[in-house]
Amino acid sequence: MEDNLLKDPYFREVDISRKLPGTLEIDVTERTQMAAFVYGDRYVVIDDEGIVLRKSEVMPELTLLTGLTISKMNPGEAVEAEESENLKTTLEMLKAMEDGDIFFKQIDVSKVTIKAHIYDYLIVSGTPKEIMKSIESGDLQKVVSKLFDEGITRGTISAGGEGYMSFSPEIK
Repeated sequence: MEDNLLKDPYFREVDISRKLPGTLEIDVTERTQMAAFVYGDRYVVIDDEGIVLRKSEVMPELTLLTGLTISKMNPGEAVEAEESENLKTTLEMLKAMEDGDIFFKQIDVSKVTIKAHIYDYLIVSGTPKEIMKSIESGDLQKVVSKLFDEGITRGTISAGGEGYMSFSPEIK
């Protein structure tokens, strides 16, 4: 029964126990949709570990990952990409994004320096590790909040080493 339930990619863990005389107790830990990428005319939805959960014809309201060269994407299995190290650090950054209560609409992972879109024209630029550190420290949220308070929704926030952050109204 556990094996059958684990065939559903949304189930991370399943534990079935028997309570005598005639009760089965089923505990399920579900996977959470974290991001999606475009493959052909469909969207492939993954969790925070890169496990493919489903394919959809409708764009999900998740962070869209672009710039990946996908080599494997079977439901229930980890997605494989030529940019495997960038994908790995981007998935870590997505976890930090969720914990830091900030949302990126789109992330371009095609280069060492990535571009994470908060809005279509408000971009955070830096390495995934630098962006992750700025989220964990709360610095990115402070900069974004200050920009929003000033009515600024376009430009580039650059995350650098040692907590350095800068803003340019230009979109790079």
